[in-house]
Amino acid sequence: MLATVPPFTERHRSWAEFTQAFDVYKAATNQVLVVKEVINVARRNNSLRNQVQYQGLPDDEIPLVPTTLDPSQRKYICTHGWPARERSSGKRTSHHVRRPDCPFQLIAQWAQSADESWVIVPKRAVYTHNHQVSTGIYQQYPGIRQVPSQSPLVPGVRLLMQTQAGPSSIYEYIRENSDHHVTMQDVRNLVARLRNSGAELSDDDAVAERIVNFNVESPMNVSSVHESARGNTGVISITTGHMRAMVESFPEVLQMDCTHKTNK
Repeated sequence: MLATVPPFTERHRSWAEFTQAFDVYKAATNQVLVVKEVINVARRNNSLRNQVQYQGLPDDEIPLVPTTLDPSQRKYICTHGWPARERSSGKRTSHHVRRPDCPFQLIAQWAQSADESWVIVPKRAVYTHNHQVSTGIYQQYPGIRQVPSQSPLVPGVRLLMQTQAGPSSIYEYIRENSDHHVTMQDVRNLVARLRNSGAELSDDDAVAERIVNFNVESPMNVSSVHESARGNTGVISITTGHMRAMVESFPEVLQMDCTHKTNK
């Protein structure tokens, strides 16, 4: 069984632009593609110098790739494109869910365009897989299904962890706010990884965590966040249950916060 996917024909002027566009292409076509080989500029230029047509010529007459464009080339294959490694003793029958040696490949390489500018172009591509390619299968790959450590969901997950939310609440948060089809085991692994990471929260996340903890301490505690006209955080007000009780009992008493002499 062979599955053919749409070609990737875009040209880009930097690896960052290429990677971003290629990631979009992979998600749109339900493919999990990995880098098999990287060739640096020095190796590419040495190969050009050794070609018969360029031997004996000075470097300025050879289409050498500028060193600032490193790497010169990347070869992408399907995640099932690696050759099979036999580890068994042969006593049990081996059943492959997906066949190895998938033929898909794409080489992204720097090349000079007609105006002599350098662009990254796809070459020697084979847009065929020897297994099924579908949205359902794509969403079940661990790298797609699970939440990466750099995901924008992580701060929200951390806040849920701080409020002692269970795995089911974190599971619902991830499923409702992303396309990650996580399992409960994925959620447990994510929580364990975040607890063991020891990473410090950013200032914004630390403030948000403090506000959440303050509200959890007592149902009588009240906090409010006011934004400026530009949408930036302006004033954060917090009132403890004890403060509210005192004001209700002694309304004639005016409470003022003179911290750092902000009030006169």
